[in-house]
Amino acid sequence: MSDRDTEAIGAAIRRAAARVEAPRSLRAGLERSPSRRRGAVTAAAVAALAVAFAAAGTAVIVLDDDGPPPTPRAVQAPVRAAAAQALAPTTAPAPAPDPHDPRLLDARAGRLAFPDSPVLAEVGRRDGVVAGRSAATVRYASRGRWVGYTIVAGPPLPAPADGRRVTGAGITATALRHDGAAVVVWTRANQTCLVASWDFGERALLRLAAAWS
Repeated sequence: MSDRDTEAIGAAIRRAAARVEAPRSLRAGLERSPSRRRGAVTAAAVAALAVAFAAAGTAVIVLDDDGPPPTPRAVQAPVRAAAAQALAPTTAPAPAPDPHDPRLLDARAGRLAFPDSPVLAEVGRRDGVVAGRSAATVRYASRGRWVGYTIVAGPPLPAPADGRRVTGAGITATALRHDGAAVVVWTRANQTCLVASWDFGERALLRLAAAWS
């Protein structure tokens, strides 16, 4: 932090202190310090003043030198928006089988079609937008447990910073948690594919990803 920044913060604190009933000793110290020695706005003074502000119902913004603020989740990891869509309630009936290929459903995102699973029943569909691209989700279920499969159109989304690389069932993917659900993300035909579930664990999702690649 530069000397100019220090002086600016000190001036802001002195102005705020004049409007808030902070302890007399603290106010006196703040009024004396900036003109006699630079860098005298200590962490203890800021903390004490913050307590006084809180008691008065005044909002406080504390500045530090620890680096830039964290990037919002939606900007940091668009994959999380796809996971949220996979976990959200469906808004349309399940797609019918593809009349030209019994292995597929009559639903797609970009160039990719959804599979017609032999072991899971399709129970619903949801369409949305992820990072400005169309995204489609089909929900599959079995014995009261379900998984959402989302495909995002366009080039692959950037991998989330908090994801883990996992390998199994002949596939390499990224695993993470979203709102307590297991999520597995992989790339297929240069598009992002994602399965998410509160009922199925990471290994089961990884096997589904391999089967649907």
